[in-house]
Amino acid sequence: MSRRPNALPAPAATNLNPLTPFPPPPEPLIGRERWLEQAEERLALHGVVAITGLSGSGKSALAATLARAAQPNIHWLTIYPEVSSSSDDLLFQVALPLAQLAPDTWHSLHLLHQTVRAYPLSVRLQIVLAAYSSIANTTTLILDGIEQLNDPGALALVCALCDHVARKGGAKLRMIIAGRELPYALTRYALEPLAPLDATSISAWATQLGQPLDEAEVSQLLTASAGLPGAVAAALQPNLATHLSADIVIWQQFRQLSPAEQQLLIELARAASPPTLSFEQRILLTRLEELHLVTRRSGAPPEVAPQIQALVRTLG
Repeated sequence: MSRRPNALPAPAATNLNPLTPFPPPPEPLIGRERWLEQAEERLALHGVVAITGLSGSGKSALAATLARAAQPNIHWLTIYPEVSSSSDDLLFQVALPLAQLAPDTWHSLHLLHQTVRAYPLSVRLQIVLAAYSSIANTTTLILDGIEQLNDPGALALVCALCDHVARKGGAKLRMIIAGRELPYALTRYALEPLAPLDATSISAWATQLGQPLDEAEVSQLLTASAGLPGAVAAALQPNLATHLSADIVIWQQFRQLSPAEQQLLIELARAASPPTLSFEQRILLTRLEELHLVTRRSGAPPEVAPQIQALVRTLG
């Protein structure tokens, strides 16, 4: 096999921990019982399920709940345009658990990547699938943020993976796809889009957290949050039962951001012209968009939500 000059040695599998941690599932998962039951049935029958809904509707929370039941081999992959920008990049991320689960195959894939001759993606995909089939325990791959995949080749790769898993009935590999939108070819695996929480679910959630709300407070929170679990969770903090305005919801969301995310929001809100963002900031921007704190349109600079702009003004 011809090698590229100065090729780097394959990484030592023992130094990698590719089975990535996933977001902690909410306790309890309220208002999503029907979707959870349907998702568990589809995973058991076909090995593939796709979760869709608005930003903040609880897609990742539902996927994390499913992932918790799928241990031990779980690989959570959040899609970012800058990181998963091609089919080659995505296949590498999908194959990453093999560094621990099947180190010989991982080493072979690494060598193939360094050869002068470019091996077709289909060949490398078959190697990856064969490796997963040889592992004793079932591996669950979670792809979160599928709408961020813009490369046709990467989308085709995801569709091929899901179709392969479905044909095998999820025997050794299972797929959970989550995103605001799905490629048409994946709609066959989709649950009904996640609906906003109703007043009954919000009331039950608050009671479970030891913060019972009366009917007027539940109605106020439902209006302020639009029933989106992410906004409801931000509001259901201690001592907020009598102050559930939309401004409080936004403030709580802001407080729960990391310092880097808060700083990026402040910079965007105060910028007179579109700032130049670093690689790390572009990744943070994707999360802020998912939380409805920033809006991005094709060809336009990021637009900060009016509530955040007002909040930044109060910060001085």
